[in-house]
Amino acid sequence: GDIVALCSEPEESDIGKYAVGFCFGWLRAIDQFYDALLADERFDVKPVSCPGREVSPGETRQLFVEWANGADGALEMAALPGLIRAAKELFPCS
Repeated sequence: GDIVALCSEPEESDIGKYAVGFCFGWLRAIDQFYDALLADERFDVKPVSCPGREVSPGETRQLFVEWANGADGALEMAALPGLIRAAKELFPCS
């Protein structure tokens, strides 16, 4: 719920640019970590999300917030498991 609150903050609010900046930084860090795990042959990591296209940071933020506000139990999840679940459900690998 905490990361969703930050990612939901309007950029025009008093803390908006900071909250949204933190949100983008967090999302980008998770994306880079995930990409590194997939690329490193020492780890046997299978893709959990297959968007099939480039997803912009703004779109990622919007989709994550929308998903979290509509998915059962999402706001009670820790940030990383929540994003993993969101990615699986939004862009499943078939």
